[in-house]
Amino acid sequence: MAKNKIKSELDLGPVLERALVRHEQRIITAALLKLFPNEEFIKEEFSIRPETVSGYAAPVTTVRYKGKILMRRFATDFLGLKYRFESPIFED
Repeated sequence: MAKNKIKSELDLGPVLERALVRHEQRIITAALLKLFPNEEFIKEEFSIRPETVSGYAAPVTTVRYKGKILMRRFATDFLGLKYRFESPIFED
């Protein structure tokens, strides 16, 4: 079997998922540094869950620390390829 055999399927899901996770990690880290500078973080104080947001039909993924919103992720298309983010880091 050839080493560079062309496959009949191409799954971009893992690549897209990694890119989304990296982007979210950057947003969350910046929000933590802005809202909680010089604080030691406690894992149990984080929450990640879908929430209902008024004016938006689909559940929105919300990340909080000590009850404060660090990031919200809104899907902006039906395929799940486009997202809009809200975070305190974007409020300057």
